[in-house]
Amino acid sequence: MRRAARVDANHKQIVKGLRSSGCTVQDLSAVGKGCPDILVGRNGLNVLMEIKTSKGKLSDVQKSWHESWRGLVATVTSYDQAIEILNEILKIKDIINAKQIRPTQKRGDKNPENNNDDTRAMGPN
Repeated sequence: MRRAARVDANHKQIVKGLRSSGCTVQDLSAVGKGCPDILVGRNGLNVLMEIKTSKGKLSDVQKSWHESWRGLVATVTSYDQAIEILNEILKIKDIINAKQIRPTQKRGDKNPENNNDDTRAMGPN
C-alpha cells in the first residue's frame, strides 16, 4: 500500500494564493511517480506545476517525468513565482491568438472581406 504523498511546506500557501487570484487548482500530489504537484487553470490555459522549497531539488523520477512530458510544466518555489510564470505564458497565448486567422478568412488570404465561409486554419499562417 502506498503511503501518503509528502508535500513541501509551501504547498498550501501557493495553492491558496493561486485560488484566491482566480485560478482553479487540482492537487495532484498523491499521484506520485514524478507527476507534478498541481494542475493550474487560468484564462483557458492549463499548466502543471511542481512545488519545491527554495532549497528543494527535483528527484530523478521527477526529472524523468518532466523531460518526457510534452506539455507545459514549471517548477515553482513561491506564489509570486507561480503567478509570474502564468502571466508570462498568458502573454505568449495572447500573441498567438492575435496572429491567428479569423474564422471568416481562408488560409493565405489576409483580407477577411474576400471570404464568407467558416474555414479555420490549423497551425501558423
